[in-house]
Order: sequence, then C-alpha cells, then structure tokens
Amino acid sequence: MKNAIKKYTLLDYIRIPFKHAPLLCCVCFIQVIITAIIPTLQILVNANFINKTILYFNGRVEISAVRLQFAFVVLLIAYQWLSGIFISKQWLRIELRLLQTLRVRLLEKQARLEYKHMENPKIHDLISRVCGEPEKRFLQSLQLLMNSFSLIIRIIGVIAIILTHVWWAAIVILVFSLPMFYIAFKGSKNSYEVGKEVSQNKRRHEYLSQLLTGRDAADERSLFKYTDFVTEKWDKHYETARQLEFKTKKKWFIKLESSSVATAFVSIAIIAVLLNPVIVGEISFGIFASLIQACFSIVQIMSWDMNGYVDGLVIANEYIKEYTKFMQLSEENDVLTVPSSPFDFKLLELDNVSFKYPGTDTYILKNLSLKIENGKQYAFVGKNGAGKTTVVKLITGLYSSYEGSIRINGKDIRDFSHKELKSMYSAIFQDYARYGITMRENIRIGNINYEDDQLHINERLELLGLDDLAEKLPGGLDCVLGRMTEEGQDISGGQWQRIAIARSMVSVSPVKILDEPTAALDPVAESDIYQKFSHIMSNQTTIFISHRLGSTKLADIIYVFDDGKVIEQGTHQYLMDQKATYYEMYENQVGWYR
Repeated sequence: MKNAIKKYTLLDYIRIPFKHAPLLCCVCFIQVIITAIIPTLQILVNANFINKTILYFNGRVEISAVRLQFAFVVLLIAYQWLSGIFISKQWLRIELRLLQTLRVRLLEKQARLEYKHMENPKIHDLISRVCGEPEKRFLQSLQLLMNSFSLIIRIIGVIAIILTHVWWAAIVILVFSLPMFYIAFKGSKNSYEVGKEVSQNKRRHEYLSQLLTGRDAADERSLFKYTDFVTEKWDKHYETARQLEFKTKKKWFIKLESSSVATAFVSIAIIAVLLNPVIVGEISFGIFASLIQACFSIVQIMSWDMNGYVDGLVIANEYIKEYTKFMQLSEENDVLTVPSSPFDFKLLELDNVSFKYPGTDTYILKNLSLKIENGKQYAFVGKNGAGKTTVVKLITGLYSSYEGSIRINGKDIRDFSHKELKSMYSAIFQDYARYGITMRENIRIGNINYEDDQLHINERLELLGLDDLAEKLPGGLDCVLGRMTEEGQDISGGQWQRIAIARSMVSVSPVKILDEPTAALDPVAESDIYQKFSHIMSNQTTIFISHRLGSTKLADIIYVFDDGKVIEQGTHQYLMDQKATYYEMYENQVGWYR
C-alpha cells in the first residue's frame, strides 16, 4: 500500500528536533541569537577600548575608564568561550534525543517496507544515504539553519557599522559578494548529485573491504589467495569515488576563491581610502581599527562562512528530498505486529498463478496450480530457477503482484493481514539468520508468544543433537552465540542450521517450510534431521525444498518444478514408476554415492 504523501522541507529540520527536544532547542536558539550579536558588540567595544587607551596616554581620561573598557572586552571573550562549552553539551543532548527517536522511526520504516523494495539495488542505495546516521543529518541541518540566521544578523551588524562611516563601501562589498552565493549554490547541488554516484562506489568498496578483512571470508581468503585480486577491485571503486569528489570540490574551490580575492581587494581599497580621514582627524583611530576589523570580518563571512552555510543548506535540501522519497515508499501496515493465535489451516490453493519480479519482464511462474492440504507433508524439487522459492514468497505474502488466485481456506490471501499470515507459517530459508543473542533466545524467537516451559526447548535440542552443544557452552542456553561480543561463542555452520530448525519446531504455526536450510550438512545428517523433523511434525503441514532427493521419500506428495510450472506430482514411488524427470533426477543423485 502507499503511504499518505507528505513532502518534507527544510522546515522539518526545525520541526522534528523541536518536537523531540523542545526545551533544549529553544536554549540553543537563544544562544545562537546572542552569539550573532557578539561580533558587532566586539567591534564597538574594541573601538572604545582603543580610543580610551589613546586618550589615557594623552592624559585626557583616568585609568579607570580604560579598565572599564578592558573589562567589557574580557567579558565578551569569556562569554564566547564559556557559551561554546555549554552549547556543545546541549547539541549533544539533542543528538541523543534524535538518536532515540528518529533512528528508531527510520528502522521501523525499513521493517514495514514492502518486500519488493528489499530486492531493489536502487532502493538499497537510497536507504544507505537516508538512514546512515540520520540524527547527525538533522542535527547538523538544524545547526546550519540556526547559524545561517545568526550569520544574517552578524552581517547586518557589521554592514551597519560600515554604513555609518563609509556607506558606499558596504554597498560595494555586497555587490561583489552576490556572485559567490550563486557559485556556492550551484557547486553544492552538483556536489550532492555527485555524492549519489559516489555512494554506489562506496557501498561496493565497503563490501570488498569486508571480504578483505572480515572473519566470515577468512578461510577462503587464505585458501584461494585472492587478496591482491580483490584489493585491485577495491582500489578501483575507491579511486573512482575519490576522483569524483575531488574534481567537483576543485572546481567549486577555484570559483569561490576567485570571488573571495576580488572582495578582499575591495576591502583593502576601502581601508586605503579611510587612511586620510584618520590622518586629518575626521574619524578616531579606534573607529578606524574597528572598521578594518569589520571589513576583513565581512570578507571572511562572505567568502567562507556564508558560502559554507549555503553549501550545507543545499545539501540538506537534497537530503530532505530523498528522505521524502524514502518515507513515501510503499509499506505493509501490520508487518510489525506480533503473530496472532494459532491459525486454523485447512487448505492452500494456487490456481493459474503467474508471477514476474517487479521491474523485470520474465515470468518466474507460469499458470502454476497446486494444493497444500492440512496434515500432509510436501516436497518441492527441481533445478535452480524453477520457481520453488518464489512460490514460498507468494504464499507467505511477501509479494502480492501476481496473476491468478491464491486462496487459504477458500479466502483470497490478499484479504489476510500480515498478523494472520505470520501465525500460519514458520519458514527456515537457506540463508537463515544467525542472531548474536543467547542460544535460548535464538530458539525462542520462533514463537515469542510463549514462555520457555511451553516451548519444549530441551526436547527439540535433544532431537536435533544440540543438547551436547548446550552443555559445553559457558552459560549453557544463556550463552551468547557469534563473535559480536567478547563473551560470544562461535559455533559451526551445521550447529547454526540445527538451531534455525529448532526455531521452526517451537513455532505453533500450522505450516512449516524448510527451504534448503540443511544445504551445508552432509546427506546423512540432512536425512536424519528431516526424518526427525517429519516425525515431530507428523500431524502438521510441512513443505520441504531440497536439491538432494533422499529426503523427498518422506513426503506424501512431491511437486516437480520446471520453468515455473509443476510438471510432475505424486509420491516418491509413483514418480519413480513413471520413469520421467523425477526418476532421472533421483537416479543421477543415487549415482553420486555408488
């Protein structure tokens, strides 16, 4: 389904932080305003301090007058130093609030996305750009907006001082500065567009970095000695990203500095013009010194500060557009809900179902029809790409853009909520998850609605040969698995697979699906696990998907897939008697062990 369309703008960089941390944001805003006024006050205070000092040495004022002006100078410096420390802590507190709320919101959004988005590389790039530290993005953008407002106040103050003494100088500086805003705007937008292309190369070289340094690939990396080969590919993607960024920044820097130099010459010219009024006494030396400070201050603001803020705000605007695009991606309403009570399953029917993955023109399934009845055990067999796993994705509700009809108990599957579908199925795939949590939790999440004593975990461990593992692990079932933490204990691939199967066993879902989760086990171990699983689930509906046909003998009905269709179906003996596709597949595999 599609979300209600909301277009986010730069104002949301203010609205969202103020919503989650209103008091802290108000404190920061007030401090930013005060900070904006300080530079103008400093120019005036410094001018008075210089003038009073000169008058004191000429014997025209008392030392107390100099001390008073000096105190003002010290107070302003002290305020800037102390307020900087104070405000840094407030920004950190705002970032933590955003981390607790905004990142959770985006993670939940990712979890609710329709499954089709998860298989789209462009959406992966979008998610990478939008969800990479969003709290920092929003915090930095809020700071940019506040500091930009502060900078405007600061510019007005400095220009006002210059106007009161050399009105035309202020106008000349502004005229020379306008082109720099345009350059900064164009350069910033180009930088973000280049950043999109850069992110793709970064995602590739980060993946290659994992291959070069990660623990999972350490064995093959050592065995095949592919380090130099992968390093070369990593260097290519890294260098492509680096050069794209460098060329863009170089052009922007040259144009910006050209304008800055021109503005600096204007400032020097203005100072030269002011020398005569100082000599003849038309303006005091303190005012002259403050105007010098003001002119160079305005050059600094116009050439770097303002353009830096424009650069940041343009990038922030481009980010918020992509944030909008991400938030408008279609999602499932109840995908985060806990499974409902056990489903009363009777019959699953696929009638003339055809399907092609979004964005492709090739049909994976073509007019497929089959039935799954309660209490029976099924096996899906066939070569890679025949459509077996795609059927699982459709019947579990991961995709709804199919042709034909899929019915559960006579009701269209699209009319069921995700909550209901989650209570119907328990699926273990070949690329099953390895959770860096305790062994008990790894199994218990197969049915989070029940307490441990209702799950019969120990019984499942014994049946799957995991009881010895539980006894050997420090902490037993409460030992953290994997290497994510120092206390974590790594286990073998076969043990991880058995735990995944145990997870399915504790589920009360009426339909169990095993999509080649035992691929890493030897055929004997696989057959043993399937026999135990079949025995435990004898009164439930099971679907086995496997390339190795030794386990298919356990099935009541075997569906043979080829080119998106069921070309044979029946019991093992019936299909062997037909001496067709299944017979040939089985005989070929039997030959492996002769």
